[in-house]
Amino acid sequence: MTKNERNEPEAWEQQLRRLPLSQGGFSKELAERVQARVRMVPPVRGRSRKWLWLPAAALLGAVVFGVAEADRLKSAFTPLVTQPKDPALQPLDPNTALTLKVAYFSEEAFMSQYGAVFQKKFPNVKVEIIPYGDVSPVSSVMRSNPSTWPVEELPDVMGVNGAEFATLVRQGKLYALDEVVKKDGFPLKTAHPGLIEALRKQGDGKLYGLAPSFDQLAVYYNKALFDRYGVAYPEDGMSWEELLGIAAAIGEGGGRREGVYGLATGNGSWPTSMIMQVANAAGISIIDPKTRQVAIDTPQWRMVWATVLEALREGAVYEAPQSASGGNRAETGGTPDPFLTGKAAMTLQRYSYIQTLKASKNAPEWDVASEPVHPDRPSESMTFSLGGIFAVSANSPNRRAAWELIKLIQQEEPRRLEVDRYPASPAMPVASVPGKHTEAFLKVRPSDLLFDGSSSLGRTISGEVFKKLQTKSAEVLQGRKTLEQALRELQAETEKLWNPEESERPGLVPLPKGNTGHGKNRQ
Repeated sequence: MTKNERNEPEAWEQQLRRLPLSQGGFSKELAERVQARVRMVPPVRGRSRKWLWLPAAALLGAVVFGVAEADRLKSAFTPLVTQPKDPALQPLDPNTALTLKVAYFSEEAFMSQYGAVFQKKFPNVKVEIIPYGDVSPVSSVMRSNPSTWPVEELPDVMGVNGAEFATLVRQGKLYALDEVVKKDGFPLKTAHPGLIEALRKQGDGKLYGLAPSFDQLAVYYNKALFDRYGVAYPEDGMSWEELLGIAAAIGEGGGRREGVYGLATGNGSWPTSMIMQVANAAGISIIDPKTRQVAIDTPQWRMVWATVLEALREGAVYEAPQSASGGNRAETGGTPDPFLTGKAAMTLQRYSYIQTLKASKNAPEWDVASEPVHPDRPSESMTFSLGGIFAVSANSPNRRAAWELIKLIQQEEPRRLEVDRYPASPAMPVASVPGKHTEAFLKVRPSDLLFDGSSSLGRTISGEVFKKLQTKSAEVLQGRKTLEQALRELQAETEKLWNPEESERPGLVPLPKGNTGHGKNRQ
């Protein structure tokens, strides 16, 4: 055998070079021949020694690669075998009995609205309601010491308001719903997009709760009256100044001569309600949330008050007659609705007003524009309110059942409102009215104030302040006082009522009794 022949690899060695390592192995016969070759070749000195270990190195490489591939495959499948599964992603076992604790303002209300339907669908799940009356247990515990609030005490499902929801999210005490929403294909696209965005904003992009219903104001307008007086229809995103300007244009176009007002508010036109609506749109409150002091005698309040009183003085805004007791007769049903009777070209009403228009035989041809907004925040609604946000405790052992309940609430609310024909806030998704511009209710999103609780400042004195504001507005309109005098007096009188130490802390707003958006007592 020549030197070159000795250096030529045999057929089995060529096979070794072509070994398909990526396919993970070699035959037993080939391995035995490699081992025999290693044993039979004596050590050789010099440069030729390197050829001795090449076949063995190739074999060793194949073995190592095979082991590495096996480890990689094992690591890839290990999470599927050993990683604990989120119980919320697993189907609810119908043969396992469990109790689901739910915090809600009323056991009777919850069971009649949702609980009975849920237990019929899931008979193995007992629903236990933890009623909280006019102040939820969430708020009371958070007020005592938020940082030490024990998560173990949380019920499985909680109906909370915006400020409580935001606090729970910040403390990490709620379960993120993103995965169960995705797994179940829950139709978030049919919900109010601005509301979902606002809820996700509280969770830095994650969704920790869902709200089955919401409410807000919008501008309903009589198209025939606008056409008669040659005034352009209201548009989405108007400011309050623009809306009042349109109301004035209706009067100037002939409405004043025919006894037609430009605008009527939902509760008549007490100056107080409109002043507060304009102030809310501008982000102005009676108590400064930073200093926690009365802030009424300010240039901002003076501008708001003057704008509204001037609109009332010019007759652009409808003012309901007063009852003998001093109350607003339009509120008590003593005066016909000026919008339905053709005496107001526009009216500020909530979504439920659609039901009134649909039920009326004399309703005009109407359409809707979104509520007035502040020019600096054209996409924010300052009248947006939630019946409640339903969330799951992060520590709940019954997360799947809890999610099934929240899912049912979201799906049941539209059917419940339709069956009851109860004029409450619209459910998500907003029920469409053929041919009408109900999209106006989806054009604006909730203000961040809905979640920070600053609107609760001064709540304990708001009723008294509103009465004083009404009295002093009448005095200004009657010429008995100047606006500057009225502002100074209201500032001084409110300061006597205000006690910051006894007020609610910012971010902690108690749920009004019976005012959750789901019951008959909603205001």
